[in-house]
Amino acid sequence: MAGYLENLNEFLVGLFNEILKIEGNALCSGEAREISVRDMHIIEAICAGKSMRERRTTAVAQRLGVTTGTLTVAINSLEKKGYVERQQDPADRRMVLLSLTDKALRAQQIHENFHRDLVEKISGVLSPEEMAVLMRALGAVQDYLRSYQ
Repeated sequence: MAGYLENLNEFLVGLFNEILKIEGNALCSGEAREISVRDMHIIEAICAGKSMRERRTTAVAQRLGVTTGTLTVAINSLEKKGYVERQQDPADRRMVLLSLTDKALRAQQIHENFHRDLVEKISGVLSPEEMAVLMRALGAVQDYLRSYQ
């Protein structure tokens, strides 16, 4: 059992690092080369906010699992680079709404294409039975990680 645990740990760490590396390379090859993977995930979280309430700084920070202070530092950088704009919430002027520029929306499209291509390529080398097993196993890992927080 100890051998499996060691192999699983190496596999998970390696997989995580490989995904981050190829995701970073995909960003670097496009027009969004000036932003990091972390920045891209912030853009993705803002894009996921469908209502004005979901685009408030506090809601985006909550979606990302970070403090509003941490998010504010990152938003400052993204704003300077021309990816994010801030506006006061007309319903509650104490709140700040985040919106994406056209530049950010283009970066988001590149990011979505990367993920779609990744999933298509992975699913292309697995049989339907292997995909079903993989989905069950990853679902169990995800459930555990969510409960761990």
